[in-house]
Amino acid sequence: RIEGPSARDAAAIGAQDLEAYELYLHGRYYLARGTPADLRSAVDYFELAVERDPGYARAFAALADARAGLLAVGRQPPRWDMGAARAAAARAVRLDSTLAEGRAALGNIIEAFEWDWAAAERELVRATTLDPGYATAHLYRGIALLHRRRLEESLRELTAARSLDPLSAAVRLQLGRAYLFAGKPGEAVEALRVALELNPDFAAARQHLGEAYLRQGKSADALVEFRRAAQSGGARDSAQLAYALAIAGQ
Repeated sequence: RIEGPSARDAAAIGAQDLEAYELYLHGRYYLARGTPADLRSAVDYFELAVERDPGYARAFAALADARAGLLAVGRQPPRWDMGAARAAAARAVRLDSTLAEGRAALGNIIEAFEWDWAAAERELVRATTLDPGYATAHLYRGIALLHRRRLEESLRELTAARSLDPLSAAVRLQLGRAYLFAGKPGEAVEALRVALELNPDFAAARQHLGEAYLRQGKSADALVEFRRAAQSGGARDSAQLAYALAIAGQ
């Protein structure tokens, strides 16, 4: 008989309530998928988890990640803002200052929305030091390094994240972006195709795959991916499609 998580499982990662732990696990599933709809579902599960267990630091860190993800893709309801995401990350750190998840969530928010590179790097380095096996810390550190054009370091962190979490579509997406930044469209195509195998609804992966095909001179393939992205995306996706049509002479 297959059994669900036990109270011992919950306590091992800091949860005092078994139902809160189960809600957290559901949230992690949706968070890993990374689409706007999945991120909204993740937020709902994490909010229920911290309501049941207000001392659950990991759930607060995950809630911060999901809220920040919605902000990054521009699909969050008006009641959510960066302050709410930061507050959840700060709560996780207050509850457990040695928790890598909280430090990583806070560093990601500082990097993405406050642009304090030095403070973000301190948090992200501390997160990877506290738990070298936490893939998301390496992911966020890789993204931060990518935005600062420290490409070799970024690829090293993102490759570590891929090794630790090979089934993460989000990691493959960011690895694809890094290869694009590094002028390696072939490697980008490979990473982004895997991201779409893991999650066919991942519009962002289709956008970047279209860009990689353009870099290879494959405008017809690029148009297919940009059209698919625009079907599920918004104005930015349509703008990329318009750009690809222009490149193709249409």
